[in-house]
Amino acid sequence: MDTQTQVTVLLRAWNSGEEDAFDRLVPLVYDDLRLIARNHLRRSGRGLTLDTTALAHEAWVRLVDQREIDWNDRGHFFAVYSLVTRNLLVDLARSRASLKR
Repeated sequence: MDTQTQVTVLLRAWNSGEEDAFDRLVPLVYDDLRLIARNHLRRSGRGLTLDTTALAHEAWVRLVDQREIDWNDRGHFFAVYSLVTRNLLVDLARSRASLKR
């Protein structure tokens, strides 16, 4: 089974309640999650105190808390992760801006 199919199968298993599927999923997607986080950091500009790893981990924690998502496939997972990462950066920027006021 190729990696893309394996990720989809693990996402569906995790969604149906198999907790060990989550543990098997992380090593398969970790590098891609860091790449998404790195790309979002590059586009967000300078001045953030987060590094790629910290952003990837924080976005992952937020994503894991959203258990009601019915994962369609690997692409859906990465799209939602990217949105969560972007929203996290927006929240941080808003927080910093409110501190300045």
